[in-house]
Amino acid sequence: MSSMDEKVTPLPPFNLEGSLVQWLKKLQVDYNHTERNSKNLATHQVVPTPLVEFIFITSKALELPLEVKFLAVDLFDRFIRNQFKDLYSEVLGSLTPRSLKRWEKVEAKICSQLELRIFSCLQIASKFIPENSTDSKILSSRMIYEFIKEDAAFSLQDINKSEMRVFRTLNFQIGGATIITFVDALILGLYKHMYGSAEYNHILQKCYQMCEVVYLNHQEIYTHFFHKLTALWDRSHADRLSFSSVECNGLIKGAAIILTTARLSQIPEDKEKILTNELSRLTTSPEQCIQELSAVILHIICPQYTPSKKYIHTH
Repeated sequence: MSSMDEKVTPLPPFNLEGSLVQWLKKLQVDYNHTERNSKNLATHQVVPTPLVEFIFITSKALELPLEVKFLAVDLFDRFIRNQFKDLYSEVLGSLTPRSLKRWEKVEAKICSQLELRIFSCLQIASKFIPENSTDSKILSSRMIYEFIKEDAAFSLQDINKSEMRVFRTLNFQIGGATIITFVDALILGLYKHMYGSAEYNHILQKCYQMCEVVYLNHQEIYTHFFHKLTALWDRSHADRLSFSSVECNGLIKGAAIILTTARLSQIPEDKEKILTNELSRLTTSPEQCIQELSAVILHIICPQYTPSKKYIHTH
């Protein structure tokens, strides 16, 4: 008997529809000011915190490998952007009372299918964990059905169709590395300079936890980071295009996650200096960029943290 056949603890209640409706309204307002070419491989940019949290909790309940939930967030982010673009163009090509009424029905349907689309993204993500992963586990349609059958919200056929719908909307492109890949690579690069074998696994697990925190606070972190770099809170269309290369840069994000983890672990000052220098070398990114993203993360998740004076920059 598989673990998926056993009784599982139900997920806590989430106001998913309320979160998505607000999000869709924001997307609708911002549509003409956002990047038109949404069928790219850009990572997590628009999924709000409640939905990221729901994906993380669902992944844990399904006992999926660590990396799956991060890839699932990225896939769901791209799926919803692509779907919104396609439907918005089709339904609201002309702002007439009839098209606005039709859009309300489309919006309601998107909300009703939200949970199913999340499961589809988790399902697809589970199929792209490296085959040599020790904890690899493919989430099948049958497993999803067994997991949700008590609610009887979706049939097995619905689940199969949803997976293909998501796959097509993603243009059959899954993308490459997740944030876990970047952190693993950077920690491995730091191994001989920073950590012995006793510290290696400990610091890696701490960094994984920090990845979760950064994903859950993504929008707030990058809103503040943009402000720190530009002194602006609102982003124009041109700002969004130029800043997306920073927001989706997994190496800089991974480096900032490692530095933040080290700072919260009270790493000695001399070792922190070496760490920052090595992260800059490995990512070919300026030390100040990594330091300041780390400072923003710390400000968001740990406001009481006080950085040392050498990391306080005046502009």
